[in-house]
Amino acid sequence: MPLARAIVGCCLALVLLGACGSLPPRGSPLPEGTAAAAAPQSSERSGDDLVATVRISIPSGGYGGQDFHPLDWSPDGSALAFCWGDGLWIAEGPGFAAVPVARIPGGRVVEARWSPGGTRIGLLVEQQLPQTELWGSSVWVVDVDRPQARTTKAEALDPLRPKSLNRWLDDRTLSVNLWQGGGAQALYLLHVETGEVGEFIGEQVQEAGGDYFWSPDGEHVAVQHCCFEKVAVIAATHPQEAIWLSSLEQPPYQSFQGWLPDGHTFLYTEQDIYIAPTSECTDGFSLWLWDVQTRARERLLDNVCRATPSPDGSRIALLRADETDSHPSDLALAVLDVPTGQVTPLGPAGPGWVELSAFGNPEARVLRPPAWSPDGTALAAWDVKGDVWLVQADGVARHRLSQGLAIVDVAWSPDGEHLVLRTSNQGWILEPE
Repeated sequence: MPLARAIVGCCLALVLLGACGSLPPRGSPLPEGTAAAAAPQSSERSGDDLVATVRISIPSGGYGGQDFHPLDWSPDGSALAFCWGDGLWIAEGPGFAAVPVARIPGGRVVEARWSPGGTRIGLLVEQQLPQTELWGSSVWVVDVDRPQARTTKAEALDPLRPKSLNRWLDDRTLSVNLWQGGGAQALYLLHVETGEVGEFIGEQVQEAGGDYFWSPDGEHVAVQHCCFEKVAVIAATHPQEAIWLSSLEQPPYQSFQGWLPDGHTFLYTEQDIYIAPTSECTDGFSLWLWDVQTRARERLLDNVCRATPSPDGSRIALLRADETDSHPSDLALAVLDVPTGQVTPLGPAGPGWVELSAFGNPEARVLRPPAWSPDGTALAAWDVKGDVWLVQADGVARHRLSQGLAIVDVAWSPDGEHLVLRTSNQGWILEPE
């Protein structure tokens, strides 16, 4: 991708860290860590496993450190798009020199999503509305071969309606969550070339934990009505027909966890007793597998807070509450082998950090699922102290990636060659072995 070399502009300085107290430098031993308590065969990995550490340095000015926003890898893993201040930036390998791609005058970019073919980047933009103190949102598109931000001609989008970008269906169609009033949202399809916008799923979800989740093949959408509340599935060919997982008038608390690669089965947790959850990891939740084709479900495991399927769907990474204490800080990381039902404990775990721009308390933490490597051999996960570790899925080794940093986001490149860690004001690109 020649984009980063073709644009003339002020570059962000990306510096190879010769030494850093928070991330392990190349060739240096890592700080002493605790191997997985429940996996005696575990051992600490060598610092040589990190062949390079690149830091994304944010220049002074702009909106300050709280506006280093969520990032997204290109589909081929060669470039990283991220939002800072009032613009979109792209850092391209191998050196990951970053360049500004698009600037939003008087506004800021809060979301960036690459299209499947890597030809476009969708942006959710916030700008102050003329002659008012209100801020509105709009959807912009960057054509990667012609790096210039432009509106999508979607004048039908009221500036107070776009809530979030959902998923590109192809390089021409982007699904977007739009506000419906009263804290509710619905899923719309935006055709970026014509600017046409139309409601796709009218089944509304709530702001507090509600969302839409496309299956990998784009044939179905799972609907989370609200945080801890009922889950439904909708076929893309019949978007107005929702199939609810429970037919009870007052269904148990449910939480969608993720689609499996086959596109017709997904994971969700369900509470066995009718007690309102007091945290993101409350006793009484079991892990279930739902088959869209047969409408049958299978109970996989008890006492599960979060579940993340591996890329091939054969294993599931688990965050589980302590058997005797459901406090969110008492968590354990484990991997479930789906064919055999065997659970491999990987040691203690903890919640990640909250985005500073989204929550004023810099000490706040939130439960974040571990991130699978694309080949399914390793996991990046938070520990009790909030540090990020690289953990082998077979329980053989653990390797500390950060220490004393409030990491809010971890993302593998699709090719598995790089792993990026991000705080609210800076980022690091690693090359784990």
